[in-house]
Amino acid sequence: MTWSFPAIPTPVRDGLLLLARLLLAWIFIHEGFVLVSNLDGTFATMAKLGVPAALAVATILL
Repeated sequence: MTWSFPAIPTPVRDGLLLLARLLLAWIFIHEGFVLVSNLDGTFATMAKLGVPAALAVATILL
């Protein structure tokens, strides 16, 4: 059985793709801000997970 989807007009598709990319970017920016704004909690959580402090700092700086 093959699936058949109706064609989405190019401007609509482009708009949806842009929206999806912006939402994904917002997730990463938000989570990065949360990590940086609470460094003590971030390092404590990473230490509980067995991540060395130097690696945690390097990861956050990326």
